[in-house]
Amino acid sequence: MRNIELKSYYADNDLEKMISKNKFDLDSILVKTKRYKNKIQAESKFPSSKLKLQTEYYFEKGTLQLIRFTEISDGFKKYDAKKVTEFYYVDGIKVAEKVRSIIPGILAELGVPKDTDKAFGYNKNWTTDFLLNLAEQIMRNATE
Repeated sequence: MRNIELKSYYADNDLEKMISKNKFDLDSILVKTKRYKNKIQAESKFPSSKLKLQTEYYFEKGTLQLIRFTEISDGFKKYDAKKVTEFYYVDGIKVAEKVRSIIPGILAELGVPKDTDKAFGYNKNWTTDFLLNLAEQIMRNATE
């Protein structure tokens, strides 16, 4: 997993030229994508809740390595609190997943609640199954 994370870091620092931009709707979700050689960036807006979800796909030699979802805390935007869900792939097969909350030090000093999803306003319906399904739909539309 660490090796994949390093490759994604290098991809972020060497995006090269954008290949394409796209906008489309998935049900009621407005999605904007930017496609690069080794990365696809997507921003999904959910009009009913005003929430945004950022998705990043990382590739090596055309093979998917990592999908990263980032949900910014609606209630703690100025503190940059976020929830990150990552799916790791080897030879096109999902081998691991990781979900973590990133809580800035100033908020951690106050104590971390047991239910960070509720405390920070994260959408509890965005399960790993939902995110994987959304990722598949976005990638299908972004690569057409």
